[in-house]
Amino acid sequence: MTISKCLSWQQLFSEKQKLEREDVHVWLARIDASASYIERYIKLLPPYEVAQAERFHGVPNRNRYIVTRGLLRAILSRYLRVRPEYLRFFYSEHGKPFLAFPGGAQAVSFNLSHSSGLALLAVAHREGRIGVDLEKIKTIAAADRIAEKFFPAEECAALEIMPEPLKSRSFLHSWTRLEAYGKALGMGLTAALKESKILVHGKTPGRKRGNLEKLPWSIYCWEPAPEYVAAVAAEGNDWQLTYRELGA
Repeated sequence: MTISKCLSWQQLFSEKQKLEREDVHVWLARIDASASYIERYIKLLPPYEVAQAERFHGVPNRNRYIVTRGLLRAILSRYLRVRPEYLRFFYSEHGKPFLAFPGGAQAVSFNLSHSSGLALLAVAHREGRIGVDLEKIKTIAAADRIAEKFFPAEECAALEIMPEPLKSRSFLHSWTRLEAYGKALGMGLTAALKESKILVHGKTPGRKRGNLEKLPWSIYCWEPAPEYVAAVAAEGNDWQLTYRELGA
């Protein structure tokens, strides 16, 4: 994984982003913002998303929505060379968002996840499916019961003998891999569970390879910030991951 320096808001809009066929770019940003940042982000939204923001109950939820949608539009606009508010999102029958150029060609592949004040956005070449998941590390009281339902038997056995807090941390590493793969498929956990052997036990960050869905897939898992765990799943075993943090 290539780690780029933290980019400021000004740098994001001054530097065009380019994706090669093998590139996967992952962006981390905070979505708990001050009032001045809310004004910055809301200017990037089209009227229908501004109206959607006003329907949220509570100022924190409203502000996180504005920042998350603003960040999504700001970053994607740098790859597509269009104004953020002009981007138009479409949704698959299972609810996965995508962008399309006139004529139906997909512009880029992307996926977004957020948890407890942080957001993670993965962007890839339009010909590859991609999924990302981000989770705040916390105690999972029902880790063994959930694992028994969703994880392979060997992983359940390993988790069962782990003490806390290692058990919850390891569980979340596995869970994010499963979620990221399901989101890449665009069909959620149900589809991912059919190939749950992708869940290779262990909390050590790194790439997990597998021949899933009769196509080459690989997953990279890591801890992007203290007490957070993340995973990105993409088609192919030869992609290059670049990780970027967006600052103020």
